Amino acid sequence: MSLNQLNLTLECDPAEPARIAEEIQNFGSTRSWPDQAIFNINLALDELVTNVILYGFPADMEKKDINIRLSKKDDEIRVIMEDEGVEFDPFVEVSEPSIDDSVETRQIGGLGVFFVKSLTDDAWYERIDNKNRITLVVRSNA
Repeated sequence: MSLNQLNLTLECDPAEPARIAEEIQNFGSTRSWPDQAIFNINLALDELVTNVILYGFPADMEKKDINIRLSKKDDEIRVIMEDEGVEFDPFVEVSEPSIDDSVETRQIGGLGVFFVKSLTDDAWYERIDNKNRITLVVRSNA
C-alpha cells in the first residue's frame, strides 16, 4: 500500500460512517491533505454509505461489506467505493431535485446525489464484476 492510499472495509452497519470518517480525517490530516477536501469526502461518503446500508441490500439478500479506497496523486484525491448490493446507479436513476421548490412541494429523493455532486469535482458509477462502484474525485492545491 502506498503512503497516500487508504483501504477501508465497512460492515453494513449504521455506525460505520462515523468510524470511517474518523479514520479518513486522521489519515488525511497526517498527510497534510487539505481540510476542505477531507470534509467534502467525509460528507459525500456519509451520504453514499448510509444509502447502501439502508437500501442496497433487501431483506432477502445477505448483507456484505462495503469497500472504500482513497488515494492521492498530485492535486487529486480519488475515492472508490464498492459494494455487492442491488445494482443501482444513483447518478442516473435518481432525478435531479428542484432546489427552488418549497420543502412542502419538493419530491422526495435526489437531494443526496445533488449534495454528493456539489461536494466533489467529479463522480461516476460503474457496475464491475457484479459490484456497484462509485468513484469520487476531489481536487485540491495540496
